[in-house]
Amino acid sequence: MSNIKWIVAAGFLYAGLAAACGGGDGSGVSGAKTLVSLSDSEANDVCEYAVDVFGSTERVADCGGGIMVRIGVGTVSRCVMGIQAIKTATPSCTATVDNLQNCAADLKTVTDAQLCSDSYPASCEAWFSCLGSGVALAR
Repeated sequence: MSNIKWIVAAGFLYAGLAAACGGGDGSGVSGAKTLVSLSDSEANDVCEYAVDVFGSTERVADCGGGIMVRIGVGTVSRCVMGIQAIKTATPSCTATVDNLQNCAADLKTVTDAQLCSDSYPASCEAWFSCLGSGVALAR
């Protein structure tokens, strides 16, 4: 049986990454807004932008020994559900739209070797801290 690590970095819980690159202006939502303060409509706008920019295709890194790391955007609805889950699970989350979008932009440039070594961009810290232990990286 192979081990799979899922990186959750943007809008859906436990399975992938939903995000976009650049500032909040691209989605039409202020980059300074916290994720937990987004209305359903704003979360949808951020997620639509995320799918447009990042794409919906998963990237898979084969780390050897049966370890696979997957990052991907998924669908707009899955992204929105993830943002709603963060609102419920970590209502004190201070990560902003810009934090999420910057993390996603940086993750797009991470090499497979970095993914396999659990070496993630510093820009992802605010976002990952809102996901709680065992969620950002689940084996």
